[in-house]
Amino acid sequence: MRIPLSFAVITFILLIAGLLSAQTISISLDKVDYSDGDSIKVMIGASNGTSAATVDLYFALLSPSNDLYFFPNWTEGIGYVANVKLPPNFDLPESELFSYDLPCQSPNIQSSGTYSFAIGLTTPGTLNFISLDSAAFSYTSDQTLYRLSHLYIGLNRYYRSESTDETFWIDAVFNESNKECSTPYPNQVEECACKQTAVSEDTSTGEFYNRGLDAGVKILVTGLPSGDLYLLRKEETAPYVGYYYKEERDLLLSDFVSSTDYTFIGTGGEDVVPFNETVTSLPDFKMTSPILSPDLVIDTTKPLNLEWTNPLGTPYELQVALVNTAYDIENQTIYALQCVCRFVDDGSASIPVNVLGNMVMEELPLGCAAIEFIKVKQNPINLGGLEGNKESYIRESSDCEYQ
Repeated sequence: MRIPLSFAVITFILLIAGLLSAQTISISLDKVDYSDGDSIKVMIGASNGTSAATVDLYFALLSPSNDLYFFPNWTEGIGYVANVKLPPNFDLPESELFSYDLPCQSPNIQSSGTYSFAIGLTTPGTLNFISLDSAAFSYTSDQTLYRLSHLYIGLNRYYRSESTDETFWIDAVFNESNKECSTPYPNQVEECACKQTAVSEDTSTGEFYNRGLDAGVKILVTGLPSGDLYLLRKEETAPYVGYYYKEERDLLLSDFVSSTDYTFIGTGGEDVVPFNETVTSLPDFKMTSPILSPDLVIDTTKPLNLEWTNPLGTPYELQVALVNTAYDIENQTIYALQCVCRFVDDGSASIPVNVLGNMVMEELPLGCAAIEFIKVKQNPINLGGLEGNKESYIRESSDCEYQ
């Protein structure tokens, strides 16, 4: 969207207060067929008779799946501009008011199909329309969309100077995106993959599309010592649109029990069919080398030798994530170095120097570095009609310094 939302709202209200000095309103577009990289221009016109009036204004987008999104927040909750004063004797030819770069997240124009913008005036406080108009258009996306599902049961340990934070984690994720995971990930065990990125603050977010899919109003999770738990559907509008699932109550650390079955039961929704899937939690483990703490210094000129307790062998893995980030204030750019390694869960491994060397970054005033060790078992599944995986993990992590 070329016009910032805050500016657009103000402009919209001010202009509409003038140009909608009519009890007729119209909407049109610069063309009817759009594709990636196009801009869709929205024109609005209005006229009014000799009498002043007060109206409510509605502006909405109808998606190919018949979802209706309302201005100004572009959510499914009904929104409108209330009590617009219409002075008499006003006439405005159709004029461009909005321009959206495609694909766009707000409003949500990202999937291929036929859409319609609609605009209308109603008697204040009612849905009795005085004037109503719409403009249909088609959008064709040349992006590859990935639809994936994930179930997680996990225990997180974060080592601080004087304490260890431990949290239990349950999650169910169903999403559609136009890009695969940006985190580097090795294709095989006993391998590492690294990636360097630089992201400017003014980089357009419209190029990335991620939508949370509807798997039903709630998902039941059984197997917790404190009792069954529901993951409740929540609608999000920014930075990503769609549906996401949040536990109905705070999780307890005691809810994590090793080698225990946790079952996810979903009744299904618009995007995901019903499912019943069990994830078994892992036996506990602990890193014995290196010793995790915020004072950990990693010498990148030497191999980093790893040791941990309770090895389970294949198909279990120990995955290592190395992260180093910095913020360049002058150029308003975030730099990130990432490496991920996968090892068979046999109790020992070594990260070579050629991998560690990727983690050295030019010193900038703002930055942070961390290391994570994740004991994990992943199982590919087809969940609710979507490909994905179910995962049980235990993560141990701390801040560190790469030298």
